[in-house]
This record gives sequence, C-alpha cells and structure tokens, in this order.
Amino acid sequence: MKTAVILVAMAPLALACLCVFAAAAGAGHAPEDEPRKAFAAFTMKELAQSRARSGREYLSFFANDTMHAGVYALDAGAQDRQSPHDEDELYHVVRGRASFTAGDETVEVAPGSILFVAAGVPHRFHDIEEDLEILVFFSRAEPGGEAQP
Repeated sequence: MKTAVILVAMAPLALACLCVFAAAAGAGHAPEDEPRKAFAAFTMKELAQSRARSGREYLSFFANDTMHAGVYALDAGAQDRQSPHDEDELYHVVRGRASFTAGDETVEVAPGSILFVAAGVPHRFHDIEEDLEILVFFSRAEPGGEAQP
C-alpha cells in the first residue's frame, strides 16, 4: 500500500474559503422529501464551542452522500487513538503543535498545516506540545485511484 501525506501551509482567509467550499455540497443528510441544500456556512468559533460542549474529541458538523467533515481536538500530551479510515481524509490544523505520522512518514504540524491521508493508511497525531484543534474532511476514495498532490 502506498502512503500519501501532503503538507501545505494555508492562510486564514483560505481556511474560510475551504470551509465554505466543503459546505457548498449541502449540510447534512436531508430527508427524501426535502431538496439537498446548496450552501451552508460555519465559523471555527461556533464549531469549537459546539465540540467543547459535546465533551467529545470529535464532532461532526457536515455530511452528505459524498463527503463529511468534523472538528477534532486533542489536548497537549493526549494520545490520538484513531484507527485507519475507509475514506480519504484531509486534516487542516487550526491551532496547536504536534507531530503526525502516516505510514512510515512523520511531519511536524502547526496552525495552517494541511495533511492528506489515503483510505486505509494507519495515522495519528503524537507528541502533542500545544492543544490541537483540527478540521477534518472525509471523502470516498476512488476505486483503484492514487492520491494526487
């Protein structure tokens, strides 16, 4: 299995665009008799507050038939206990500092870091120096497809 990790720096304005782009496909699964939403908007402040109120590390805030997204938070010194996913995944680090390993590759992450992990690849955040807050975007992997930077 080929490991795919992409790390890119991203400006705060681009983060807002990414959130709006991700949301443009529709917000949540609509009942059969309701039309699919064409737009939704979110703020990191509201998402972080909702996640904190939930008491969970991960809070889903968006889902449709092709993708879903959430906010993931890990305290400094915490252990990331996630296991490989069945879908391709993008992480955008909003705040905090840590190391991230996918397969046999390790990178340092900080605010603005973007990571791509292909479906099925073992990965985790570790050596968390500062509380992490991360946007997570999942998408179905293309059968037989390879990650393209």
